Amino acid sequence: ILTRSRGAFVGFFMAIIITYSFTFNAKKRYASWGLLLLLALISIPTLSKVGSVIVRSEYARVSLGMLADKPLGAGVGEFRNDYLLEKLPGAEGAVLPHSMSMTILGQCGLPGLLAFGLFLANFVYIIRILDKDKWTLNHFIFLGLLAWFIHAQLDFNFFIPGTLATFAVMQALIERPQVDDKVLGKKISTGMNILVLCLSA
Repeated sequence: ILTRSRGAFVGFFMAIIITYSFTFNAKKRYASWGLLLLLALISIPTLSKVGSVIVRSEYARVSLGMLADKPLGAGVGEFRNDYLLEKLPGAEGAVLPHSMSMTILGQCGLPGLLAFGLFLANFVYIIRILDKDKWTLNHFIFLGLLAWFIHAQLDFNFFIPGTLATFAVMQALIERPQVDDKVLGKKISTGMNILVLCLSA
């Protein structure tokens, strides 16, 4: 947010609403998600005219094309070459698609999709252990991780070792139920830590 990134503001706003919604009953929770989705849909006509959004949509188009052409992965670093061939005339070149999901899907294909699934599964696990009656440390950790994750779909914070390391550290701070102590090494979040630390190395 301090960088004044629009993607960071969007990620933080969405993360607050989603995290807070878990203190609601199911009806109110789904209603808040529906309103958030409606707001996103209403914003599409306006956002589609923003220069940075147009550029990112082109990155996504090329990345998805890479996935379609080579489902098992084109190879890390290949986005630059494909984008130079497929980009609109006059557009600047790019090394990365400024999106975590597009980077993984376009360059790593279906195997990368499995790695991306680890991130999603990690959030599912945290949601399962959130206290529904009161805010705890886990809510704030979930909010921060979710804001980072949403922003990573819109910008390149996924490629900065420092932010990946922060993501991993926040994972380690999660307060798990007492019954999880003996099987902590088998939990999805632990595997996520290892993956993130390897990526940041």
